[in-house]
Amino acid sequence: MADRKLKKRIVWIITIPIFLMLLLFVILQFRAKGYIENLLNQKIPDHIHLTYGQLEVNLIKGSVGLTDVVLEILDKEARISKMGMRLEAIDLNGLGYYQALFGNTINFREIRLLRPNTEYYQGGHGVDNGEVTEYDSTTEKILSVAQLSIVDGKFTILGKSRDTVVFSMENLNFSLKT
Repeated sequence: MADRKLKKRIVWIITIPIFLMLLLFVILQFRAKGYIENLLNQKIPDHIHLTYGQLEVNLIKGSVGLTDVVLEILDKEARISKMGMRLEAIDLNGLGYYQALFGNTINFREIRLLRPNTEYYQGGHGVDNGEVTEYDSTTEKILSVAQLSIVDGKFTILGKSRDTVVFSMENLNFSLKT
């Protein structure tokens, strides 16, 4: 009888901490996803427009993934479009937690751009988006990337009119390691 109570107590002593750790992990997973969504929606400068379909965060792997991404960069002063990019997905792998949480550096082992279609505009393509707001540089973080990979990309430089193609490259597969 005493042996049975001891076994039951040991099971509870092991089960409760495991359950609490799993609960803490689930809470941290949702908080991390909310933090990254807030970062992408609120902290990006006004001259950069980013939209995406789905955000996936995995704390165990240290990865962040965005699907169906559209990125547009405007000239800061003139508020005209300088570059546009559509991607099937962006995968950020190998996040260094310690420096991201306690330092001012965000480290990634790899950033992979899947099927980017990039257009760079040489001339002035008017897209007026109103006033420029100041960016708070006191909260600025440094981004460190060990490897940048582009998979099946397309890059186009357009001339003064959107009809003129100055340079175009398709099926671009590229990997840069530091």
